Amino acid sequence: DPNFKPNHSDEFSFTIQRALSSKLLFEVGYIGRKISNEFQQINIDAVPWMTTLNGESFAQAYAATYTSICGLGSTCDANSPANVPVQPFFEAALGGPTSAFCKAYSSCTVAVATNQLSSIKATQVYSLWQSLSSAPGWTLSRTLLSSPALGTGINPQTTAFEYVTSLGYGNYNAAFTRFSTRDWHGLTTSSNFTWSRALGTGSVVQATSSSTVPNPWNLGYGYGPQAFDIKFVYSLLLLYQPPIYKSQHGILGHLLGGWSISPLFTAQSGVPLQISVDTGSNQNA
Repeated sequence: DPNFKPNHSDEFSFTIQRALSSKLLFEVGYIGRKISNEFQQINIDAVPWMTTLNGESFAQAYAATYTSICGLGSTCDANSPANVPVQPFFEAALGGPTSAFCKAYSSCTVAVATNQLSSIKATQVYSLWQSLSSAPGWTLSRTLLSSPALGTGINPQTTAFEYVTSLGYGNYNAAFTRFSTRDWHGLTTSSNFTWSRALGTGSVVQATSSSTVPNPWNLGYGYGPQAFDIKFVYSLLLLYQPPIYKSQHGILGHLLGGWSISPLFTAQSGVPLQISVDTGSNQNA
């Protein structure tokens, strides 16, 4: 891509500090980061889910079919494909009830649900669309790069169509507060609380292979919390030097003096639950 650009970011920070004494310091501030031209892979052989026939998109037809078969639970307890309600998209896309694909069934929707039950249950949408696009009666012609062209399929050595771009974007915004002491009655501390959000189109390293965005037609569709977004972080660093035998005179002073206690405590909220869908050679996260 001649328009590929190295990613870059702009950082902003604003801090207000207040010294309560020569040994006590309070601080609040903001940290911001705007990220542009991030490395972003886009699958240009994705299912055109927004394709609409008879007033219904494929996404709507698939969702209704899946829900009828599997319900809304975490696992798919398949119901009978014969009871799936008619979906206008499937009826139009597969040539109607008299087509070669549909005529043995009560509707084209039932034919899809029966013949593609394993793909529907496994949410393998790409495999479902690929099978339907080669079924007799298919009315949408060629819709995928991997669909048959001129009577033959594309070279089987080609398993993925990933367009490597610099179209990704993201941002980081954080508010923080810090309270620190310096040798206050022998106590030196740094206490920090950060409230932040890391948002973007899905950050991946350039070594990543075939990790595409959820919607290649609209990058903003997948914009949201990054996989490493941690909302709350608290840390406490403490150093305490007991005044007892501080001068370390004598044998007892050398044994009991000069010690320090340095605990470190951190706590944070959890990371987002990342949903990934693997279909063939591609991964959507």
